[in-house]
Amino acid sequence: MAVGPDGNLYVTGFVCVRGFGPACAEGSYYGVWVFSSAGRRLRSWRTDGDDGLEYGTGIGIDSSGDVYVAKDTPQVIARYRPDGTFVSDWSVPGYAGDIALDQSGNRYVLYIRPAGLPIGKFAPDGSAITDWPALTEGHDELPYELNRVVVEPSGSLLVTWVAIHRLDADGALVTSWGDGAAGATAVATDAAGNVYAVSLHSDKVTKYAQDGTELARWDAGARPYDGFKAIALDSSGSVYVSDSSNEQITKFSPNGQVLVRFGAGGA
Repeated sequence: MAVGPDGNLYVTGFVCVRGFGPACAEGSYYGVWVFSSAGRRLRSWRTDGDDGLEYGTGIGIDSSGDVYVAKDTPQVIARYRPDGTFVSDWSVPGYAGDIALDQSGNRYVLYIRPAGLPIGKFAPDGSAITDWPALTEGHDELPYELNRVVVEPSGSLLVTWVAIHRLDADGALVTSWGDGAAGATAVATDAAGNVYAVSLHSDKVTKYAQDGTELARWDAGARPYDGFKAIALDSSGSVYVSDSSNEQITKFSPNGQVLVRFGAGGA
């Protein structure tokens, strides 16, 4: 889930042809939903190909508004215009769990397999620049929805793997924080560099300072059985949280007030 420069929210997951909820049982496919900042459904497009197997595991947006979808099967990153027009794709050497882009257009791909969360850095043309070592050598891999990568305003990376980890521009681990028992699943940052996180075993949104100090915490709603899996911020500081179990996205004000809830058919 990511907010584009147009202010719209882009979500990868199941797209339901006939609405939300039970209607997804008929006429659904893997794709991208686009919503306005008020939660109005604007458009959607397919990402799954003719065989229905190309599902998106993560999404990123560049400064021009182009949308990048990480796909677990096959192992590719696909690029689309904001209206869903396919531009190109390129193969990556592992199963991509998420993708983030910096202001220069470099792309950071977080792999879910092989185990250990290696990160690949690619140039804007898709050519490989470097691979960074795994953060979690010796640990089993986790499902893709528990691993996320975000580029901070400073150019550093934030990666979730149970806790929150900051990497510098060279891929070195700088610091880690967060309650490992809570299982951080996704993070986002605001323009000031504050960090917002949701987790696997908590019903809260937590706001941290850049050094990991907790600044605020508020209820995200009833915790879904499989945890909150995505969070994004827009330019005004509003916070979007995805609840895949209940097929719902909640938009909060910067101080945690609920502004609107809307459906995403499996976001």
